[in-house]
Amino acid sequence: MFICLFAPPRGFAFRADDGIPRAKLVTDQLVCLGRVHSPRIEIHGDNLVVFEVTGLQGRSGGARALGAALRRAAADQGLYLRMAVASSRTVALLVVQERGGLTVIEPGQEVNALSGLSLDVMRTLANRQRQGLTPTRQVRRKVTEATLAIPLFALLSTLRRWGLSTLGDLMRMSAAELSERLGPGGMTLQGIARGEDVMLVQSSPVTTVESTSVLEWPAEANRLSARVACQTWVPVPDHAVAQEQAFGLRRSA
Repeated sequence: MFICLFAPPRGFAFRADDGIPRAKLVTDQLVCLGRVHSPRIEIHGDNLVVFEVTGLQGRSGGARALGAALRRAAADQGLYLRMAVASSRTVALLVVQERGGLTVIEPGQEVNALSGLSLDVMRTLANRQRQGLTPTRQVRRKVTEATLAIPLFALLSTLRRWGLSTLGDLMRMSAAELSERLGPGGMTLQGIARGEDVMLVQSSPVTTVESTSVLEWPAEANRLSARVACQTWVPVPDHAVAQEQAFGLRRSA
């Protein structure tokens, strides 16, 4: 299953150094939320993240419970999120472009979930992906940046002229007619409208940091205890002494 997290610009406006209102960037926070559940994370634009999870069938409440837990975790950080849980990355990405709150699409219901969405959701998603990530001063985690390679603008305008307005309209078109009139790009659009994934989510390496420090004195228990004892003395309750003796610890007099 795939979970898409999207923090819409609404509610995140602030004035940058140039005085122009811009959307607050919370992409790193979304990556942290996803990292708790999966190493397979992709960034599809500012404030737009997808990650893949496995084993939801064995969890109490399954996908809906996990989605609700993620929303609570986001709310604790002051984030309002649109979320979608689906068996396809493409479905989840398209749904959050138009629907608020938490949407869970059960396996087999992808067509029903997408058919009522406007064709414009593909244009919106393509714009977000094409713009890429806004540079920040934060140290961004090593996460795959991805796009769906939507062959959009001219083709979508053509579909509009044909009278199509929803993803469902595009799904129902004859594949032969699409191929003949729009070529491979038309077939790609129809596959995306159906929620078909064309690539796998790759694991993102977790960055680890190691550091060392030199103490002013050797870390020996007796010398450390003596140094602390010179600074302060606090009576030790009898029950604490008994616990130490039970674990084989000795206290310096």
